[in-house]
Amino acid sequence: MILGVGTDIVGSNRFAAMSTFSYDRLRTFFSEAELMAAQDPKNSKHFLPEKLATRFAAKEALFKALSATLVRLGHTQKTFSLRFLAQISSVQITIWGVPEFHVDCAALEQKIGVKLPSLHIHLSLSHEREHVLAFVVCELYKS
Repeated sequence: MILGVGTDIVGSNRFAAMSTFSYDRLRTFFSEAELMAAQDPKNSKHFLPEKLATRFAAKEALFKALSATLVRLGHTQKTFSLRFLAQISSVQITIWGVPEFHVDCAALEQKIGVKLPSLHIHLSLSHEREHVLAFVVCELYKS
């Protein structure tokens, strides 16, 4: 059963200025693995704007999908911020090139004060020259 859906679209050019931010500054929103994947191969002190944009859009879409999921489940007493979610989640690309989320569910449950059911989080990413699109579906996991 689908519990929540989220989508986000961003312009990659918005992240051009971030490409020269310090690692520590970027670390407030992106995981170590995400920053490693976003490093410019020509200059390890810079990050590729399109890679940062992709991961930002994914986290924004996840925020929307999880928020909708919590509303649908009736868990609206405590909230969380996008920044908090960004710090406990990471977009990873599998060997097949398929994006997936790694989310620290225990940290999320502690923040909202509720034990969540097992969720499967589907992530789809798309991009063209100037825009990145992320689409997330939160589904009740059936074993």
